[in-house]
Amino acid sequence: MESYQSLLGVITHFCTCCFIFQLFFQLRIKRTKENNK
Repeated sequence: MESYQSLLGVITHFCTCCFIFQLFFQLRIKRTKENNK
């Protein structure tokens, strides 16, 4: 049961990193589009 708990923590951490990365990437794309106008 302990390994399952740690695995869940790793997956949650990974999803959080992916979520933050996507937000950061979208902000960069929006900025570049605005700068190109």
